[in-house]
Amino acid sequence: EEEAKEEEAKSSFQPGTVHWMAPELMTRGFRHEATDVFAMGVVLWELWTQKTPYHKKNVREIANAVISGSRLDVPEIVDPPARRNEEYAQLMSACWEQEYERRPSAAEVLRSLREILDLLV
Repeated sequence: EEEAKEEEAKSSFQPGTVHWMAPELMTRGFRHEATDVFAMGVVLWELWTQKTPYHKKNVREIANAVISGSRLDVPEIVDPPARRNEEYAQLMSACWEQEYERRPSAAEVLRSLREILDLLV
């Protein structure tokens, strides 16, 4: 009985919500630390814009966009300190690299966020 429950849990597992999903997860079901880094880049965009990612697109449109390499629009950098905003935008873009091998590690993302926070003080 316990084994049947485990199998049911595995078969009903959804790897994530498409709004935050990396292209390799959509196309091959491939998971890697960099898959989470991609999602973190989307969360960084959410924090900056205060919007739901791809809020005007349906699931199929989102998947097609991400798989083809299209990404969320990076907000215009208008307010000081521009350097902080530019570094934040660069970090988001790095997290969204199409090829997972080219994305920063989670440790590198953390280090970059700390550096950006240091610019605030």
